[in-house]
Amino acid sequence: MSAAVCRPSVCRAHAARAGKRLVAAIGRRSISTRAQTGSGGLTEEGRRAATRDAADRFRADQLFDLSGSTAFITGGAQGIGAAIALGLARHGANIVIADIANEDKAAEVVQAVEALGRRAAFVQCDVRRRSLTDAAVLEAVKKMGVGPDILVASAGVIGRLERAENVSHDGWTEVFSVNVEGSYNAAHACYPHMVKAGRGKVVFISSIAGIRGAGTQVAYAASKGALLPLARSLASAWGKDNIQVNTLLPGAINTPFLNTMLANPRKLEYILGRIPLGRIGVAEDMVGPALFLASHASDYVTGAELLVDGGGAALPMLAAQDPDAYKA
Repeated sequence: MSAAVCRPSVCRAHAARAGKRLVAAIGRRSISTRAQTGSGGLTEEGRRAATRDAADRFRADQLFDLSGSTAFITGGAQGIGAAIALGLARHGANIVIADIANEDKAAEVVQAVEALGRRAAFVQCDVRRRSLTDAAVLEAVKKMGVGPDILVASAGVIGRLERAENVSHDGWTEVFSVNVEGSYNAAHACYPHMVKAGRGKVVFISSIAGIRGAGTQVAYAASKGALLPLARSLASAWGKDNIQVNTLLPGAINTPFLNTMLANPRKLEYILGRIPLGRIGVAEDMVGPALFLASHASDYVTGAELLVDGGGAALPMLAAQDPDAYKA
């Protein structure tokens, strides 16, 4: 049997034709699936338009283009929220910084966003109360002239470092009211504006503690863990509205709270020894993952959880072997 010989030019042409057939087949299957599930049949012209739109989204410069979007960022005056605000602005989004206080810090972020050529505003927002959160979103709409189609719910509190049996009811309630109720309140307030826009991206900020636990931060770990089923539930409920709801789980990120712990060489050594990448994260490490979940790049991703922890979750949980490592 003689071996077939393929000239380079012929092979390239054959590969191109095969690629086009594959893309067309994928497009036909996608359209067929949509029709079978009752999500709206398409005319031939509609099918071609949908195929073109899908192809356009595969261009890198468009996948992460947030031009025309408005992001409402709770806890956006500092830390992770501020870093994400600037990151989204660099990719075209207009920004609303929503924070309970920190007006001076919020003003700095607003100025930095405006320096990038984007529109920005600050609204005072206490996410613990739904009525105040609703009012903050409405104020943002008045200032920006349009409702948010992106929400980054980064407002959060850690609570006290204490033994699990010593957590007070008030301490527990305060942590949950910000971390869980606050995240839901923000999503609830933004929801009608996303429905009106015909699209929406909701990004919750959980924590590696939400899946691993934290013996001296019981309320914090429990609240961050609660965000995961909350996000999945909203993803299930709001998918019909073309709203994606996903969660980021940061690990050890350089924040004022963590800085206090890192001042102790023993604690620093302990933490670094449990991060495969060998360094403490910075707030800017959260920007790429947040951009992914806020952009067209994640249009078929919802109810998902993305770890941003330097690989920490890949290691066994060893805190029980060193119970003093996280003591205040």
